[in-house]
Amino acid sequence: MQSVFRASFGRFLTLVSFLCVFLLFSCDKSDDSSEADETSSRTVLVYMVAENSLDASGYNFAVKDINEMLRGRSSMSDNDRLVIYYDGQSVPLLYVVDRKTKASVAEDLKGIEIFSGDVNSCDPEVLDDVVSYTMEHYQADSYGIIFWSHASGWVMQDHQNVKYRNAHMNFSFGVDNGKNSGSNMGREMNISEMASVLGRFPKFAFIMFDACFMQSVEVCHELKSCCNYIIGSPAEIPGPGAPYDKIMSPMFSDKLSVEGIVDAYYSYYNQSSQYGAVLSAVDCSQLDQLASTTSFYLSKYGQSFNDVDYSSVQNYFIYDSWNYMKDGMPDCYDINSLMKHLLSSEDYQSWRPSLYQAVPYRKSTSTWYTAFINGFLPVNLDEYGGISMFLPLDKYVGEKFLSDYETTSWAKTVLYN
Repeated sequence: MQSVFRASFGRFLTLVSFLCVFLLFSCDKSDDSSEADETSSRTVLVYMVAENSLDASGYNFAVKDINEMLRGRSSMSDNDRLVIYYDGQSVPLLYVVDRKTKASVAEDLKGIEIFSGDVNSCDPEVLDDVVSYTMEHYQADSYGIIFWSHASGWVMQDHQNVKYRNAHMNFSFGVDNGKNSGSNMGREMNISEMASVLGRFPKFAFIMFDACFMQSVEVCHELKSCCNYIIGSPAEIPGPGAPYDKIMSPMFSDKLSVEGIVDAYYSYYNQSSQYGAVLSAVDCSQLDQLASTTSFYLSKYGQSFNDVDYSSVQNYFIYDSWNYMKDGMPDCYDINSLMKHLLSSEDYQSWRPSLYQAVPYRKSTSTWYTAFINGFLPVNLDEYGGISMFLPLDKYVGEKFLSDYETTSWAKTVLYN
């Protein structure tokens, strides 16, 4: 079994030279697809940060996923566009796929060079440039974006910032090692910066994370103004990632079906003995109500947080036994299971409807594979809520992520208001 997962391991402080980013506006077009001549019904950008182990020889997950996208192109309408930004172990390229694309495998696609050379795809300015280019050249009635890479949820990582000389910045999505190699030591992107970039553009119909641990209430709350729905996993995403040939149909249906995307993803792994899948769709319009209700009850029980036995709470990262990681990853408690153990039965029943409104669709296999123990862990389906939540407990004293957590919009709204 391949055990490369989309969580970034062994992240260390690293120094990377400044890379100047230049957009080339006189770009070569692909022979397979041309720019849209009229407004298309939906354009989906796949932002593939693959300059890391996911694109390493022997795995080649990026190319395999692009091949799946090509197999699923028949599900697109004539005016749909799939724009693939692929930064792997070569110069970053933009590929455009539509229903009429002739290529059937990734190696037959002709890419567009929108940058003059290699760039750091975890630099928010690069994300801004790619989204800007996509929306300018492939206009649509609605947009979606898929973030494809390693990730660690809301937990921030320290790296030298490429823009501010000796300043430091925290990052948590993607790994770009800047070396065109399979190393997972590289830059990552701060979720608040991601939100700042995406918030400049028309609201996305959906954001999907094909990356580990991103379906946390902290991440979703940070991005709630950027999109209508967020699709992802509170746990680890298998290395092969989404079955793109299966999710293309609901993704490009006339009426976007986030439930269909979750179902297709889940069904693929449910029918296989490998990995398992833990997934949900979050309705961003309901996150303010979830925050308000959660804040009310957490303030009521705040004095007893450290008196609860958390050993039976559904957990997607077990801090107490997996905390050998140098970057200090905390417990990733399932929000539903956590609140059920924190609150009285009566208060839990009063809180739970706000969760079901904010997370209207969730699916999970009975087990999922974690690379941290190289084995399977169970999912308590009776308590499964589809999204994780952090709780600042005494056992984390001394961990840097405690101060990072206080800067998240969720923490400011729910605990520190």
